[in-house]
Formats: sequence, structure tokens, C-alpha cells
Amino acid sequence: MKFTRNIIFQFTFLTFFVVLGVSLFLGIVLTRRMTADVIARHIEIYPQLMTGLMKSQPAIEDFLRGASPASAPLEAGQAFAGLLNFGTVFRVKVWAMDGTILWSDKSELIGQAFPDNDDFLYAARTGVHYEVEHPDKEEHIFERQVNIALEIYAPIRVGDRTIGVVELYEDADRLFWTIGRHNSLIWGVVTIAGLSLYLMLFLVFLGAHRRQKTADDRLARTQQAIISTLAHQAEIRDVETGHHLDRTSAYASLLVEDLRRNSPYAAYLTKEYIVDLVKAAPLHDIGKVGVPDAILCKPGKLTPEEFALMRRHAEDGARVLALARDQIAFRSFLDLAVEIAAHHHERWDGLGYPHGLKGEAIPLAARIMALADVYDALRSQRCYKRAYSHERSRAILLEGRGSQFDPHIVDAFLAREDEFKKISDELAD
Repeated sequence: MKFTRNIIFQFTFLTFFVVLGVSLFLGIVLTRRMTADVIARHIEIYPQLMTGLMKSQPAIEDFLRGASPASAPLEAGQAFAGLLNFGTVFRVKVWAMDGTILWSDKSELIGQAFPDNDDFLYAARTGVHYEVEHPDKEEHIFERQVNIALEIYAPIRVGDRTIGVVELYEDADRLFWTIGRHNSLIWGVVTIAGLSLYLMLFLVFLGAHRRQKTADDRLARTQQAIISTLAHQAEIRDVETGHHLDRTSAYASLLVEDLRRNSPYAAYLTKEYIVDLVKAAPLHDIGKVGVPDAILCKPGKLTPEEFALMRRHAEDGARVLALARDQIAFRSFLDLAVEIAAHHHERWDGLGYPHGLKGEAIPLAARIMALADVYDALRSQRCYKRAYSHERSRAILLEGRGSQFDPHIVDAFLAREDEFKKISDELAD
């Protein structure tokens, strides 16, 4: 069954991708938020550390206010060097407010000025700042012994005034290993939640779909019962017609199946069209309810006046069905039912009734029904005729190819004539 026609497949795939998209979005947002929160909590200790260091070593404040890299007192240098023993810190730089590096454990950096460094400026003006580094560049050649480094910029403050910035490089491998575990847990929870949501939605939809399908099946059976009842109203007065409706519907189905494969009408004959045609076929003679019994059951040939009354059943049937069609606001099988009832006695050469339509001006459904109806009439005994053999009926249909019947529809009959004969024999009156 095609994807576009199977609502279960549509729901399955579309809901899967929606839930997948929402889960991915949620997982990314949560892991990023968690990573940022863990790092923020981790680095918030450094401003406090520097505040404590300033209180214990007053020489640091004097050194920073002097802003001269050549005048670092021993106590300040020892205090800064002591930061290398804190946690996993492996690099320290101390910046003056003008962007000059006043002290570093890497001595060749002392005295260099980077006043436009964005990270330094952010820390000096706003507060603690960090960057995650993957040491693989030449400028980080001394950090390649770690996989992930955390570059932290923490302001050094006295009261509300910032007098310098300390830059620390920290080995963050273990920190990010812990973050990775937390992220895995988040992804696990999001995955389980997404699958649970998808399964719940699928089960709810499946239950609703099954209930709807049951309701649709009941409605279809009710509709078919009503169609059958209405159709038999026209046939019940003619005891010789018997299984006429069942046979003609089966013939029409065979014709349309073959036309769908082997005719210029293939693109026109959709599955919906075929279903509607099979539903509409039994209603082709609904107009006969208005034909008097004396005419409908007359054993002999009809007079011209009687035949005129008999011919009215096509228009009468179409009018009744059109009244029903016009009361609904959507396309239904009644569209084809009206066409069939009105035009199944038209001829390909234009000599039929009630409107004398010719060729493809006759609706396709009516052309199909015309051959099915005539074949059944030929094969059936009537009060005014005996039943003909399949061979004689076949010859009459061939004789009418291109005059009474659409040539393509006669060709479809020839392709399926064995099945026509079987249906006629099995459902004989």
C-alpha cells in the first residue's frame, strides 16, 4: 500500500521524526545548559580565591597598582606561583588593567601587552570568563599534554574596583569526563522519554484508528445495504431479473480492471473511481420504479408509446440520484451513479437515448455499464426472449464495436470474456 494512502504509515513516520526532532532539540539544550552550569559552578571559586589571596598578601595589591612587571615583589611572585598547586592549574598569567602581562610562570610572556584581548577585556569589565580549549595549535604547544584545557579569566578586585585579571589554564579532562557522564544520563533519559512518548502516541492513535475503521466499515456496510435495497426496488417487480444487479456489477468490475491496465483510460481509472463505480453500478436502473408493471413485465414487443415511457427510466433515475447527490457537500459515488443512470443506454455512434450523446461525450462509467448491461440482457431469459449463449452474445457485442459500444471497452470484454462467462454461469437465474 502506498505511503500516501496508508494513514498508519504516515502517522508512524511523521510522528517518529517529530518526536526525534523534539528529543534531539531537548537533549542538546539540556546538555549544553548542564555543561555551562557545571563549568560556571566550577570556576566561581577563582574570584573568591583571588580575594582571599589579596587579603593574605597585601603586596599583591601594591604590585598590581604599580603595574610594573619588573617590580614584582617576592611575596607576590610566590603567591601567584602557589596557584600552580591549586587543583589542576598548570599555567598562570597576571594581567594589569592596561593589558600588560605582569607575571607568568612562563617568564618570556612577562611584559608583553595585549590590550585588545577580548577575554581579558570581558573579565576586566564584566566578571569571570572562560574558554574551552583543545590544545592543538602552535600557541598552545606547551599544553598538548592534556586533551581539554579550561582557560579561565578571573578579575582581581579590591572592594568594587577591579585592579587586575588572573588567567589560569586548568587541565579539564576529568571535569569533562564527569560532564560526559552527566550528558550520557541526560541523553538516556531523553531517549527513554521520547520513545515512551512515541509509543504512547502510537498506541493512542492506533486505538483511535481502529475504532474509526470499525465505524467506517459499519458505515460502508450500511451504505451498501441501502444501495442494494434501493437497487432491488426497481428489480423486485421483474421476477425474471434475479441476480442481474450482482452480475452487472461483477462485469463492470472486470471491465474497469482491464481498462486500467490496457487502455488510454488507465490514468483516469483511479482506485477511488473503481470503488465508486462498483458501488454505483447496481443503481443503473433505479428509474424503473416509475415504469408501470404492464410495460415492465410485458411479454411482447413494446409499442412506440410504451417504449417512450420505458426510456424515461434513465432520466428519472438520474433525477432521483441527483437529488441525493446535491444534498451532500463532498464528492461521492453518487456522481458516477447519476452518470450511469442517465447515460447507460447511450450509444457510441450517437443513436442512443436519452440525449443522443456520441463517443467520448458519453461518460466513461456509463459506457462501461452499457456493455455490462447488454451482455447480461443477452445472456438472460426475459419474458420477451430466451437466453443467448455466450458465443452468440459475444458475436453481438463484436458487431456493436464502434457503433453501439466503445471499441476499447469491447476489447476489455474480449480480454476477460472467460470470466464473464463464468460469472454468468455461476450466478444464473
